[in-house]
Amino acid sequence: MKITLSNTLLNNFQLKNHDFLVNIKHYDDLSGVQEYRLYSYLSTFFENITILDIGTFDGRSAIALSYNETNKIISYDITDHIKNKNHKIYTKKNIQFKIKNVLDDLTSDFIKNIKIVMIDIDHFEVIEKQIIDKLYELNFSGIILLDDIKHPYRKEFECMQKLWNNINHTKYDITNYGHLSGTGLILMNTNIEIYLEKNIIVKGIGGLGNCLFQIASAIYYAEKYGYTLILDDSSNSLHIGTSNYTNRFKSKTDNNNIISYKNTIFNKLTYRTCNKNNYKIIHNNYTDTLIIP
Repeated sequence: MKITLSNTLLNNFQLKNHDFLVNIKHYDDLSGVQEYRLYSYLSTFFENITILDIGTFDGRSAIALSYNETNKIISYDITDHIKNKNHKIYTKKNIQFKIKNVLDDLTSDFIKNIKIVMIDIDHFEVIEKQIIDKLYELNFSGIILLDDIKHPYRKEFECMQKLWNNINHTKYDITNYGHLSGTGLILMNTNIEIYLEKNIIVKGIGGLGNCLFQIASAIYYAEKYGYTLILDDSSNSLHIGTSNYTNRFKSKTDNNNIISYKNTIFNKLTYRTCNKNNYKIIHNNYTDTLIIP
């Protein structure tokens, strides 16, 4: 099985089951910001399997993972965060909720039909490691999704990075396609192949001439290495250059509304808001032989 991950693909993926949600906030956010599109998309590659959702919280991950109705979701938490037994989320036919430590249920028989395990718990590494080690001990075969590997809080960040860096299974940092606070994908005892879209991002600095040079340089790399060219939608330079710099107000307008390059000279290119933590910056060291890094 080959699974391709692409922001374009994920952002065009139509989520569903909104009416079951306890909290709809951020559910429809784009890939690379929130993880729900990724979870729903991955569920479509499997039929009639069981998926473990470890860390229910308000149930958004369980709902996302339940996208494919042929699959059964078992969602675990040691605390009831929903606190409303009459909520519609409990009527979703392919989800079973348990207030229980998942480690109490992990046996070789229990995991036979499980192909996806999502872990989003306390982020202090100890329990996460116990779960991963137990799955390996039981010869689990499939995908493990690890949320918040780049947690915004320092202590949790250190713990999750230690956990992630010490994982020896085939693994991919898929933060670009999942949660902005870090999403890791682990392949355990499986022949599943993951193909990641490769992007080259133009941040856009300076005026239009500078931006054109940056885009031309990026096109070189895109064509040579098979990257997808992306313009950073958050860059003012890639919308109006320096036309309004120092109150010149020279940008093109329509009924007093500024017309962006996005809708004119760059309208054939792809714009996307880019999280600066999710890509590496390359720069030339002013020779014709070396690109750093």
